[in-house]
Amino acid sequence: MQLERARWVKIESALRKSISKISITPIFVDFMTTGIDELPEKTGDVKIEYYNAYFGVDSYYYIPLMIDFDNGKKFRFNGWAFWGGMFWLIYRRQFKPMLVIFAILLFIEFIKQGIISFFSLSKNIDLVIHYSLTLIFALSMGYLGNYFIMQRAKKKTMEILANNEDEDIILQKLEKTGSGNKKGVFITIAIFIALIVLNLILKSQL
Repeated sequence: MQLERARWVKIESALRKSISKISITPIFVDFMTTGIDELPEKTGDVKIEYYNAYFGVDSYYYIPLMIDFDNGKKFRFNGWAFWGGMFWLIYRRQFKPMLVIFAILLFIEFIKQGIISFFSLSKNIDLVIHYSLTLIFALSMGYLGNYFIMQRAKKKTMEILANNEDEDIILQKLEKTGSGNKKGVFITIAIFIALIVLNLILKSQL
C-alpha cells in the first residue's frame, strides 16, 4: 500500500510540475487543466497512473482531457491538431481516422473540381472555395483531434491491461504505444517534398 501511495505521489508531483508549462504555450493548451489539484486516482475504470505512462510528457495536458472525456465532455479544441492536420494525425498514430479523412478530402476535391468545371467558375472563386474548405478542415481537426486521441488511448490501455498482468510490462507497453510517431512524420514530409519536386520536374518538361 505504501509503495502504491509513493508511486501516486510521484505521478502527481510530476503532473503538478509540468502544469507550469501551460503559460509557455497558451495557444495550444486548454486552461481547464488548472483543475489538476483535484486529480482523482482513477478516471472511468482506469488508474491515472496508466494514462500517465501512456501520454508521457504530455500527461499534464491529456490526463485532464481524459477525465473530462469520461465525464461526457468529448470535444476540446487542440491547436496542434488545427495547425498540424494530417501530420499531427500521423504523429499521434491516428492512422484509421487519417485514412478516412483522406478519402473524404479526395471525394470533396473531386466534387469541387466537377462543380468548377461544370459552371466554368473563375480561378478566384476556385481559390475562395479552396481556402474555405481548408479552414473548415482545420477547425474540424482542431475539435475532433482530442476525441480521436482519447478514443485510442482508452482502447489501447484497456487492451494492454486485459492481456498483461505484470505491472512493469504494462507500463512499458503503455509508454511505447502512446509515444509520438516522429519517424512517420519525417517520412511523410520527405514523401510530400519528393512529390512536389517530381511535379515541378514534370511540369518543366512539358
